[in-house]
Amino acid sequence: MNEEIMKPREGEVAQARTIEAITAEIVTIKRQAQQIALYIAIELGRRLTEAKEMLDHGQWGSWLEETVRFSQRSADNYMKLFKEYAAKKTSLFGAEINSQPVANLSIRKALALLAVPEEERETFIVEHQVDELSTREVDALIEDYKAKLAASEEAKAAAEDKLEAATLERDSLAQQVKTLEARPVEVAVQEPDPEELKKRVDAAVAEATGPLEAEAKKLRAQLKEAGAKADALAKEVDAGKKSAEAAADAIAERERLKAALQEAEKKQRMADGAVAAFKVYYDEVKGMLNEAYAGVKTMGDDAARASCKAAVVKLLETFLDRFREVA
Repeated sequence: MNEEIMKPREGEVAQARTIEAITAEIVTIKRQAQQIALYIAIELGRRLTEAKEMLDHGQWGSWLEETVRFSQRSADNYMKLFKEYAAKKTSLFGAEINSQPVANLSIRKALALLAVPEEERETFIVEHQVDELSTREVDALIEDYKAKLAASEEAKAAAEDKLEAATLERDSLAQQVKTLEARPVEVAVQEPDPEELKKRVDAAVAEATGPLEAEAKKLRAQLKEAGAKADALAKEVDAGKKSAEAAADAIAERERLKAALQEAEKKQRMADGAVAAFKVYYDEVKGMLNEAYAGVKTMGDDAARASCKAAVVKLLETFLDRFREVA
């Protein structure tokens, strides 16, 4: 302690006293008493901690009561003060406190401030001028801090829950994109009619690609909404002192899904229409071959039947060679 208790020096002539001087002396002595009390409390905590480690299991309570006359609560408080406020090493002058702002506090205030995390405690003391407040004001300040901390933690947890829900929704949409990409095309085929073949092909292509394009458009809008929601939620998480990696990952994932959807749409335009047209032609050819087969089979003229059969076989073999060349 740097301050000395103020008292008249021996032989000093008494001077006129003022209420201001007496007030200042009282405040100084009171602060010195608080500092001394806190030092003593920390040193008691140091020794109580040491003693507890020496005693066998079950001896602690009786030792406190019968030997040093401390209640369990008082001993716990002293040990908490030692754990939270004592410097790692003691000096030649005895106990040292690890924070100068704490050194000006009473035991009661120091205990109340244990509710504030260690990394925030010194700033909290200085900003709120805790050493100038009454014990009642400090208690009210701590309760307000606890309430704000609980609200912050609750908001942070809610933001994390929303981010998780948005992520799940995004993943669900991504799975729908994959399902859409791999979805087989179903085409309704009308009865064979050569004059209407082109119309049927066009209708089949539109039927195959139209709904899929509409669904892709809907998914694209949903992905955009989910991505925006993920971005907003990531900002909320960042505001809660969480790493910004979650927001960066969400944005990157949104862009990846966007690219995947664009690729799916490209495949639909290029592949789905061709598949739809192929099915129309396939069913048309199949139907015509069935009719040709039935016609050849019912021919009464053997020569004509053999000739027609040879023509169909040759045609099939020609196209079979062509299809085998397809990569």
